[in-house]
Amino acid sequence: PKIKEINSDFLENLRKSLKNKNYEITKEILAKKKEFTAKIRIQTHLGEQEFYLVAKDKKKITLEDIVSTLQKAQAEKMPSLILSTGEIDKKAMEYYKEWSNLVKHQKI
Repeated sequence: PKIKEINSDFLENLRKSLKNKNYEITKEILAKKKEFTAKIRIQTHLGEQEFYLVAKDKKKITLEDIVSTLQKAQAEKMPSLILSTGEIDKKAMEYYKEWSNLVKHQKI
């Protein structure tokens, strides 16, 4: 189920990246020029796993980004995956490590 089509280089690159990693979008929640939220399904060694995906086109992922993603994912009873064009900022890194079982970050 797709929501209103919005075209941006970020979204196009993101969709290619998801396809290359064999991440299947099961439900699109939000699509903006520089932000995308969806539920995705990933094949893992333990079988299929669903993740709450938040993708952002920004250089630094902040503590606020991580907390917000975690809260939304937990409301859905899912682990979360943050994809971004940049890195996690230094202040947020400690929190990220603490919660690394529930939130993952990958650079795209």
